[in-house]
Amino acid sequence: MRPVLAVAVLLAAAVRAEPGRAALGVTVSGGVSLGTWEAGALYLWGEAQKLKPTGEVRVVTGASAGSMNALAVALSSCRAPNPYPRRDVGWRVWEPVGFNQLFDRDRAKDDALFSRDAVEAAFEEVRRAWNEGLREGCDVVFAATVTRVKPRQIKLQEGLAVPRALETFMVRIEGRGPGQPPRVSNFGNPQSPVPLPLLPFEEDAGDARLATRNFNLLRSVIFASGAFPLAFAPQEIEYCLSKPPGLTCDRSQILIDYFLDGGVFDNHPLRVAWSIAEHENLADMHYVFFDPSTTVYPAEVDDEQTDSKHGVLSRLFSMGGEMVESARARELVALASEKADVAARVQLFRGNLPKAGEQLQHFIGFFERDFRVFDFYVGMYDAFVELRETPFDFDALMGVDVEAQQGWAPFMCLLSQVEPGYERYARLCMLPGQDNFRVLLQASLDRLYATCRAAPASAEPVRVPYHCAQARLGRAAMQVPGVKLVAEARRARGEKEPAFDYFMRLLEQYEFEFVDLGLSKLHARRGMLALRRKLDVVVEAWVAAQPALADRVLTKTAATAALNTLAFSPPERTGYLVLGTVAEGGLSVLPFRLLPQWLQVTAALGLNYVFSLLTDKKPQFAVTAVAGPEVRLSVLSNAYVQPRVAARAGVQVSVLDLAGTRACHETAVDYRTCTHALVEGLVAVTFLERLRLQAVFQTFPALYRRNDSAWFNVQFGVGFQFY
Repeated sequence: MRPVLAVAVLLAAAVRAEPGRAALGVTVSGGVSLGTWEAGALYLWGEAQKLKPTGEVRVVTGASAGSMNALAVALSSCRAPNPYPRRDVGWRVWEPVGFNQLFDRDRAKDDALFSRDAVEAAFEEVRRAWNEGLREGCDVVFAATVTRVKPRQIKLQEGLAVPRALETFMVRIEGRGPGQPPRVSNFGNPQSPVPLPLLPFEEDAGDARLATRNFNLLRSVIFASGAFPLAFAPQEIEYCLSKPPGLTCDRSQILIDYFLDGGVFDNHPLRVAWSIAEHENLADMHYVFFDPSTTVYPAEVDDEQTDSKHGVLSRLFSMGGEMVESARARELVALASEKADVAARVQLFRGNLPKAGEQLQHFIGFFERDFRVFDFYVGMYDAFVELRETPFDFDALMGVDVEAQQGWAPFMCLLSQVEPGYERYARLCMLPGQDNFRVLLQASLDRLYATCRAAPASAEPVRVPYHCAQARLGRAAMQVPGVKLVAEARRARGEKEPAFDYFMRLLEQYEFEFVDLGLSKLHARRGMLALRRKLDVVVEAWVAAQPALADRVLTKTAATAALNTLAFSPPERTGYLVLGTVAEGGLSVLPFRLLPQWLQVTAALGLNYVFSLLTDKKPQFAVTAVAGPEVRLSVLSNAYVQPRVAARAGVQVSVLDLAGTRACHETAVDYRTCTHALVEGLVAVTFLERLRLQAVFQTFPALYRRNDSAWFNVQFGVGFQFY
């Protein structure tokens, strides 16, 4: 069993928080675009705490995307109740940031494909909440993990030093009342034998300039923690190292280094929260742990039996993912090994419905805003399920005003379909603008029922949810109002169907509108290809940013093969060189973008009988120039093998008859070696879009009526394709 899953099973037995607990710790894992799910779960949990508190939030820790959400919940815990889900800081940060906002091909670099501009703009919502102030008496320790680009050496004793890449910045945040930014200071053990990284905060004493600088220092840590490798550039952090005793930052010893994703080595910083609580003498602290990868239902995964178009590359990536996940969970595993009471003091918030953003290693949520919207409300639902009693009067909340109703309506629509007692809210599913939400809800329910039916007994979840039990009884998922009716057999996952293919097929048959991908409901079937085309642009930018030709070739080959596991899409232009019975170079292009991409035009220049120039007294050397339509056999293509066929016509010009100026019978024994018009049929196969094997059938119409000469050739060649 994977380490993080093993710990999740342990934590699943955790008791819920009991009234009277004085301190609460919140830990938020990384999750890429599933940070949206975290934001939704934290919003509902946080608002429930304000209405019916079980304790006071004293510690929050986060990693990667979770670090921003951890800071947001730290601020929210010290602010007034917010009845508007779409005014939540988490919503305002995650909802507007999609692929189109993140990617600028002119600014892509070999180590950073995305621009941080959109993230910085969205993060201004956090600054706004920060500057509005927190209630007096608010005292929260915030911590975020980061990873050094270049590890620092920790001296253990003379002659022995070890590299340290994982760092944790810990900051105390204290409210000073409305209209004043919080006070910030470094937190840690002043007697620590290992120097701690500190931020060079200054007491602002009401100075807006210093307050802004302090916030920017904290912001740099958030950006570094979320700097997913290759997606975002490493973030520069200005800091110093502690010198015991004390946590004072010596401004004459300021360091500036680059850091990236804190989830690389500690994606579940619950152990950090635990150590902070021990340092603060909060021995009875109760912890809530938000991890978007942990579910109460069996995991929706592909196994070795899946007839996946994604093939060996996907399995290799998955294996690598297992090793990375094990490394990222090591701190959580260590905590579970060290503390016997982990299960009794940690409440794990788990998923009860499949999320839209789970696909493509949690990146797909960036490609459609509606995926992020849906996952936000799924997060709210998952928090709702984990709460012992809901303190919300939903009718009163939706009655606040139109904005509040619009914010709560998708959540109530979801509840009406999955929770008994809320059926009366089903009418809210039909409100304008919720077509895609309804489709995603229907697809999520179908996926839930499919995975619960298919799961082996060994995968039985700790707590069997109601809908899983219904699926095990052979019942179908409910039909969401307003969603196209689809036969039950087509709603099920195929026996060997990959999870991602199944998800996209459901969206197609329920007529999801891919707004950000530019596809209407009628063209939903092109969703996979449209996604592939988006990624093609990213690959082109990445390849162009590589410093050397060899790097560009290797990058292009590997990236194209990986994308072809998603959906095969022929390149718009390819060239090739082959050598065999003929030496040939050619080009295939898509002449008009309106044409289907599998139909292209090809042209080639061939050199026949090349070696006769070296071996024959009368060389039979000839040049062929041909062109014609080419069909890329996409239906037979995959990441590894790509066949094509073509029909070509042109002319062969021979030196033997001086380009047709002399009679062929005067100079040649084999009339095929003379100047003629010719027609060709080509079959070619490429491997990884690079190694090319081809066979060409050549025929000479002028020789059809001659009984004393052969009228066709068969040519073979092997070579290299470039694109």
